[in-house]
Amino acid sequence: MRTRATRLTQNLLLVIARGTGAAFDGVTEVWFPSGQAVIAALTTPAGIQANDRLTQDEKNFIDLAQSSYFVTEEHVPLG
Repeated sequence: MRTRATRLTQNLLLVIARGTGAAFDGVTEVWFPSGQAVIAALTTPAGIQANDRLTQDEKNFIDLAQSSYFVTEEHVPLG
């Protein structure tokens, strides 16, 4: 299956020695070249099927009721 995503990263939680607990175990980022590319990827029959399969798989290892989902747009202030 062809993907329109340009990058996928997983930011796993680093344990801090100060004894503070984190509210999450990790963060997964999926990068697309534009908002239009996200819409295009998720509205095709293949994209809908892939998203459904992903959602079903996530139920095996993610507490969906305690999870947050959000969409951001990167802004690079320097560079």
